[in-house]
Amino acid sequence: MSRSVCFYLLLVIVFSLSTHGRSEENSTLSHSAIVDSGETTDKSSSEGRLFYIERNKNANIVIYEAQVESDGSLHKEDPIIVYWLMNEEDGRRQDLNRFERKRAYGFDSELLAKDSVLLELKVDINRDVVVSRVGDNFKAVTIIEGKKATLDRIYIMADESGWRPDVQYMELFGKDLSTGEDLYEKRLP
Repeated sequence: MSRSVCFYLLLVIVFSLSTHGRSEENSTLSHSAIVDSGETTDKSSSEGRLFYIERNKNANIVIYEAQVESDGSLHKEDPIIVYWLMNEEDGRRQDLNRFERKRAYGFDSELLAKDSVLLELKVDINRDVVVSRVGDNFKAVTIIEGKKATLDRIYIMADESGWRPDVQYMELFGKDLSTGEDLYEKRLP
């Protein structure tokens, strides 16, 4: 059995166990707005927003978003899209260029089930991310601090003085799926 299928099955089992015996009202996650880090553009979750990446370089952020059809299912051909939100300039949306898609912020994906997709991010966070329905919305689910969590954002600290960026560390921010508690993990390259 492939690693991605095993990971997906583990997530399904853990989520099923964590919601067993809870009322429908309490089985969905409560997500508050993501804490703003001083930028003027709102980073709170929109309907399809999964998570974003921010960097020490500037205020621009990379948004990962689920494309949801009118019937509530994921778009069949392109279930996940990624783009820049150009906060440093005028707040407009901008597509990633080819290099950014292939080497930096893009992803490979694998359909696991009708409404579940495995993302292998080009940004190496050293773990799988599965996009699936959690409550009424699609969420990016991964492991943070050893706990199953929704991924809200990734912060990348890099030294940009050389020919290519040298990542010093990454920080993962999310919420525990079973408790809603804020989770944080710092990862060194």
